[in-house]
Amino acid sequence: MTKLFSLHLDGNKIKILKKGAFEGLRSVKELHVGNNLIHNADFYSLNGLQSVSLITMQNNSLTTLPYLGNLTQVTTVRFSFNMFDLENQTAVFTNLGELVILSMHEAKLRRIPDLSQNPNLLYLFVSKNRIKYIKDGAFLFNSKLEQLMMNSNNIEILTNESFTGATSLETINLSDNPLKQIAHSTFFHESLKTVFLIDTMLKHPLLISTVSHPIISFVL
Repeated sequence: MTKLFSLHLDGNKIKILKKGAFEGLRSVKELHVGNNLIHNADFYSLNGLQSVSLITMQNNSLTTLPYLGNLTQVTTVRFSFNMFDLENQTAVFTNLGELVILSMHEAKLRRIPDLSQNPNLLYLFVSKNRIKYIKDGAFLFNSKLEQLMMNSNNIEILTNESFTGATSLETINLSDNPLKQIAHSTFFHESLKTVFLIDTMLKHPLLISTVSHPIISFVL
């Protein structure tokens, strides 16, 4: 078992991940436990997976996240289709300096997770959640972020600081949000190529043209 590379437990009837459930599996690089019935993952249930780089736990019933801070080689995390309440979990992705892909699509999120310790993040998927606002400086430490999918949330206002720090952004999808106000410099990023604003509540094209950048393609 010490040389096991990939562990696939998808599509079973697993309900609980106990503390130390994967102890001893130090060589595992991929853990797949999606499409189960997991509603309780002990805070230390992923301990022992020192070499893991990919974790998929999508389509379960998780409300809290297990501790990931000691999994320093993780590059991809897929937690979509869960029922997270991260209000009381502040530094969820602490120490994940190598994280590249974070997928939390349709996971009942009410806010964007703290990403201040994920400087190598390239792709963030948080569409179809319950996010109402983007905290100023939310992406201050994510200068490599290229794609941001935030469509189908409850966002109404974008400020000049909504995407501050994300200097490599190429694509932003904000479609299907009740957007009413966009600050003048919201999308002023030289790297930005496409902004999706389909099915929002914007009432006048001037709200777009005043923030337009010559390189940007707005999809309305």
